[in-house]
Amino acid sequence: MSKFYNKGKQTKSNFIYNHQIKFDTLRVVDRNKTPLGIMKKEDALSLAKEQNLDLILIVKQAKPPVAKIIELNKDI
Repeated sequence: MSKFYNKGKQTKSNFIYNHQIKFDTLRVVDRNKTPLGIMKKEDALSLAKEQNLDLILIVKQAKPPVAKIIELNKDI
């Protein structure tokens, strides 16, 4: 088994989320996988905050990187 295989439960420390995200522009999707479009990180964070949710980075290699609005403690 690979040393990178993680069979355990995902935790918050496994993700880059909210203000830890270093990219200025993101492609954002909601928790139902509905695309919300390309927006500035600040706008995406505001949208997540309005819904009492978190913004997590899910594909940092994409151009622009993809982030998802979810409840981090519940949806992971």
